[in-house]
Amino acid sequence: MNEKLNICIVGEVCVDLTLTDSSKENKLRFGGIVHAARALWGLNIPYSMCYMGPDYFTNDVEKFVLSHGANVVEKIGNIVGSPNLILIEEPKEIGAQGYDFILRDEYEITFDLSALSNRLSKNEFTDIVIFAGRFPLEPIIGICQQSHARIYIDLGNSIRNLKELSSITTKIDTIFLSTSSEIFLKEYKGAINVLNKDILENYAKEFLFKENRGGTRLFTNDTSSVIAIGAQSRSIVHSVGVGDCFDVAYLVFRNQFDKRVALTYASWIASEYAVTTFPDDFRRGCNRVRKLSPEEIISLPGVNLPWEDRSGRNIYIAAPDFDYKDRSLINKVVDCLQYHNFTPRLPIRENGQMGLGASEDRKETLFEADLSLISDSELILAIHIENDPGTLIEIGLAKAMKIPVFVYDPYKLAENLMLTQLPNIISSDLDFIISKIFEQLSKVHHE
Repeated sequence: MNEKLNICIVGEVCVDLTLTDSSKENKLRFGGIVHAARALWGLNIPYSMCYMGPDYFTNDVEKFVLSHGANVVEKIGNIVGSPNLILIEEPKEIGAQGYDFILRDEYEITFDLSALSNRLSKNEFTDIVIFAGRFPLEPIIGICQQSHARIYIDLGNSIRNLKELSSITTKIDTIFLSTSSEIFLKEYKGAINVLNKDILENYAKEFLFKENRGGTRLFTNDTSSVIAIGAQSRSIVHSVGVGDCFDVAYLVFRNQFDKRVALTYASWIASEYAVTTFPDDFRRGCNRVRKLSPEEIISLPGVNLPWEDRSGRNIYIAAPDFDYKDRSLINKVVDCLQYHNFTPRLPIRENGQMGLGASEDRKETLFEADLSLISDSELILAIHIENDPGTLIEIGLAKAMKIPVFVYDPYKLAENLMLTQLPNIISSDLDFIISKIFEQLSKVHHE
């Protein structure tokens, strides 16, 4: 294609406040569609931004994006009642990110779409990317569809029902959605095939499904041509806005290459965004990626593990999971695995807890049940929060059974030679552990 792009990004600007532990400073920066703006700037692609936000940061945000590649900045909606400040509890998306909008119930928006309408009437833009938020989509879609531009919508996490797209009169180009979306998780109960069918029949020519650490799939009306590409497994700093970065990078590279190559470049650009919160470092990363030829980029490995294939992957949790102990850290790990649609198996909760003075029959029953659960699992995840003999024995037993063993050692208690050398992976970093689980089970998926 290689036409000259004139991209307009449309959506809300927020302030992201990433909460950290007391040893680090909380990170404060512009979010919302500014993530996509940074991505286009990093790729050296001029763009326009039509945004909604409260008055208090108007001057600062416009100054920021104009200094980061924007040709035009137009405010098309004023937000009152809410400061559009988002608290982010889990920036790496090891599990649920814990977004919390301050004063979210006080949010009100007043549109002034004249500037957007004027520019669209002149057909200035080749592509319009709408990032859904808490604002009503109908007036935005209605105006955008009057232009000749290609239209893309990222449904984000605020849209809860596809009926909010009812104002689409002609199928738009692409709809983006991720596994964390309420539409996917709640309205469609994780049924990707049903969701895909509805989107392609009623709303878009293609549907791009972002599966977090498990890769990305692109569906089109030609159901035989699903394109799946892997995610990049790297030590990340944050995952906030990485999906928005992926969207616009795909749009840019699709203008130069076929869709598989474009998706792969986009995946690498998104991973560059995830490893830093400093724009200049990100831009240098983009330049490194762009130096790779299509042949080189497509040959690089990635992690590909579809959402619906994860629930059948049993992960045995070896831990002192007794009801008289503090289970909070074990519960956190379980929640993280379930967030990514894996199936953690908890022997004590599933098979029962042995009480004091248990009979030999009771002991044998529990022992056999736990052994059966281990043999039915594809991976053992030991949570080493104390020198629990049962956990230590299960590590050795699983290793002897040639089942991969990962040890999460949050307090860095592991010093014994056997404990440090037997596992396939041992780490105090839960993000690293989750990434390695994706890598391991992705390998099994493709064998």
